Amino acid sequence: MVCGTAAAQWWKAEADPRSALLQLHAQGAQALYLANDGKELMALADHFPGAVWRSPLPESQVLRQLRDAAFDALPAQVLHATLVRIASLGVLLRGASGTGKTALALALIERGHALIADDAVAVRRLGPALLVGACPAPLAGAMAVAGLGVVDVAGVYGAAAVTRRCRLDLAIDLPSLGTVATPDTPDQRLRGRWHEERLLGERLWAVTAPPRHGGVLATWALAACAAWSQRMAGHDAAADLDARQRELLKTNEERTGDQCSW
Repeated sequence: MVCGTAAAQWWKAEADPRSALLQLHAQGAQALYLANDGKELMALADHFPGAVWRSPLPESQVLRQLRDAAFDALPAQVLHATLVRIASLGVLLRGASGTGKTALALALIERGHALIADDAVAVRRLGPALLVGACPAPLAGAMAVAGLGVVDVAGVYGAAAVTRRCRLDLAIDLPSLGTVATPDTPDQRLRGRWHEERLLGERLWAVTAPPRHGGVLATWALAACAAWSQRMAGHDAAADLDARQRELLKTNEERTGDQCSW
């Protein structure tokens, strides 16, 4: 149990703090972690039967460090990909070397979105339907940009341009260099090039991007995120268009029929 300001206030309100501490241990609390803003509990903590740790950091930083340690301890699958956070969505950019993953990520960062990891993404399963991607610690905040070398993203674009991890929502597959665009089939024109796959046993939606330059592709990626959000909300734009067209055909047939009956 991490003890900071809130815990200190709770114990102050107890008529018998020592008994409350013993009861807490009996209910399953095996250790106390006293943060700096809970240091007034140190004398009382000497009566706790379990382990007691003390930290010079405030409670918020202690909790963040414990969460990070627990996250890092989970098994991870490292992917050759780039992960960006577009608005609230975690988007995995996949493709062979030279397909433009970094260029696309850079174009998205310039538009106000954030980098999680470039070229190597550690993916962990935190629970049912919950995949989280993070950057391996040695690579955090760095991008290898063609012609420029390594770029410190936070130093160039500000601290908000980099975040440590995010939920994995969508994958965008980039075509290999030199790929010639092929015409969409009628179904692809309506429904796009979406497909569903499995990553660490969990469902992941992916969409194949057209062969375009990073800047133009960034606009396409933003549209893909908006379309994915609509799909997850239950709105099928293709089905809606099909229904409207069928209704229009039906109306025209009825009008034609009425005219013929004259």
